Amino acid sequence: MINLWNNRLNNYQKQLLKYYRYVFNDHFVIAILFLLGGVSYAYSNYIKSVNPNSPHVWAGVVVAVVMTLFLQFGKLVTLFQKPDKVFLLVQEDGLKQYLSKAKSRAYCWNFVIQAILFITLVPYLKYVLLLSTIDIAFLAVTQIFLKYTKIEFLFLQGEVKKLRTLGFKLLVNIVMPLVILLSGLYSLVYLPMIISLVIFVGMKYLLNKNQNLSLDINYWIDLEEDRLTRLYSFFNLFTDVPQVKKHAKRRKYLDFILPSCHKNKMFTYLYMRSAIRNGNYSSLFLRLTLLSMVILFFVSNIYISVMIGALFIYLLGFQLLPLFSYFDNNVFIHIYPYSNVARIKEFKNLIQLLLAISSLLSGISLYLGNRSLKELGIFWLILLIENVLFVHLYANARLKKLDTSMIGL
Repeated sequence: MINLWNNRLNNYQKQLLKYYRYVFNDHFVIAILFLLGGVSYAYSNYIKSVNPNSPHVWAGVVVAVVMTLFLQFGKLVTLFQKPDKVFLLVQEDGLKQYLSKAKSRAYCWNFVIQAILFITLVPYLKYVLLLSTIDIAFLAVTQIFLKYTKIEFLFLQGEVKKLRTLGFKLLVNIVMPLVILLSGLYSLVYLPMIISLVIFVGMKYLLNKNQNLSLDINYWIDLEEDRLTRLYSFFNLFTDVPQVKKHAKRRKYLDFILPSCHKNKMFTYLYMRSAIRNGNYSSLFLRLTLLSMVILFFVSNIYISVMIGALFIYLLGFQLLPLFSYFDNNVFIHIYPYSNVARIKEFKNLIQLLLAISSLLSGISLYLGNRSLKELGIFWLILLIENVLFVHLYANARLKKLDTSMIGL
């Protein structure tokens, strides 16, 4: 079973590296660096503007909420597959060894993830909450114990079905960490470390006590399938992933925004219909637009705001381009007497419209964040120029790769 785990882990890492090539391409890496630079600059300016003599009553609540959100990062990787319920069910003792390897890996990776995420909070803890170095260390240890407790709870759920209800999940993953962290941030900072350590030890004791119960292999298979579905859905935004099954929702309530379907606007109708019904593209548009609006509302520097707005428009346009090939496997598209040039033109017009809507909403959020009309005009002008350049220059080059049968533009 140890060899089985090692082989599966090796194949899984190779598969991740294959998809990472498409995700972390040159353009996306540059965009992420700009985003991190802008957010870091705004974060640094905020820390410098904080008055250490004024009370910050809600600072502890903010830290507790953020640290609780950090706990949701980092999943348990088991690499179980559907056939395992038949072929590995007789190997119950071996399966426990297999799961022990998965737990060890989860401990190591989650320690790294939580440490990196916690480091981003250190300036806020030091200069806003005015915590000492030893207090910050206590909170860091608390965060690790809380994450390890969450991992142990997952294994305990595998043994006890009653713990798989939504109530228990919310209690262990959200309510309990919030209460523990708030108790320390508003009283003794070492208190949450002690409480989290006691709960972690208690969870391990309960798990060891229930080890004689039969292993529910279906639980572990479903857990792994849910994790892989989310992971492959993310990869599918950058390239085609065979493991992702596309699901469409009718969304009849959005029919009013669809153009009329006639022979001169056939692909406009099809692409817009697909963008609305396909959850990958509709949720992508909503997530990036809303995230851009939230960040722009709080960023005070107009230059940083323009950079962030332009970055989100690029990311949105870049990840909408695969929509062009959405109908390539439909034979009726190829036999219909419709020129490729017209198809490309309609697709570019749709992308330009979606980017314009996102720019408009981002600009409104910027203006509501106490910006002047002049700054709003500059913001919209730069994003308009970027929109035109992206669609008519960058998109042309990408569309040639997405459709090998396409003639020159």
